[in-house]
Amino acid sequence: MTQIKHKKIKLNEILLLSVAGILDYLADIKDPLNLYSNYYKNFYGYIPNRWKKQNYYRLVKKQIDNKTIKKIKLGNKHYLKITNEGINKLNKKFGLNTLSNKPWDGIWRIVIFDIQELRKYLRNAFRRKLKYLGFGPIQKSVWLSPYPVFKDIKVFIKVNNLNNEIIVFESQTIDLDIEELLNKAWNLNELKKLYLTYYKSLIQIKAQIKAFGIKSVEQKFKNIHRKVLELYFNDPRLPTELLPKDWPRFKTMKLLEDITKSFSK
Repeated sequence: MTQIKHKKIKLNEILLLSVAGILDYLADIKDPLNLYSNYYKNFYGYIPNRWKKQNYYRLVKKQIDNKTIKKIKLGNKHYLKITNEGINKLNKKFGLNTLSNKPWDGIWRIVIFDIQELRKYLRNAFRRKLKYLGFGPIQKSVWLSPYPVFKDIKVFIKVNNLNNEIIVFESQTIDLDIEELLNKAWNLNELKKLYLTYYKSLIQIKAQIKAFGIKSVEQKFKNIHRKVLELYFNDPRLPTELLPKDWPRFKTMKLLEDITKSFSK
């Protein structure tokens, strides 16, 4: 089974991901990440200083000053909203695919590159850039994406003087088997197996909670929680239109959220 590389998540990234809606937790200023606080308290018996409200507000203020988030008012409540600057910051680590929830426009973005061996460091950097932007390789130097992210790539090309070594273009059709193409570029079959494996583990944990209580599954759930989030942030998050109808990410994340909430009661 493929090993998922762990991406450590910093506090400011948790805040941005929450405000962006990626973690599905409402970033209400009046109730700052209370789910996280209770989650820690139930697991460890205390709320770490970094999640106390004073520190939370300090973190919020810093991100507002950095223009990664801003305050908005909806009705009588104030909320936090991620800015373009904040989205760009998340893109650098988690990729635009993490934030993609709009309907697919039906256009494929294709990148072909042949960067000289003398500039191998740039070739490696460009591959990392493509991966972070949600591209998948269909050949060693041919990468594919359904996302409109050429702007970032063109900046990379210009800054590094790679105009003659990288070709980018768009197409509405690809004369290949789409299912086979998606699996080759993003290893969807392996992702599906992992999601289903974790879903079964979560079902068992839910049954244990019902039969024996939360205390009986604390360590087990903490381990599976980490693994599911690692998988989630390494998932290419392809548009729904391209995924199989039975794609298990949705039910796995929903079940994870439901069980997590039970720790805050």
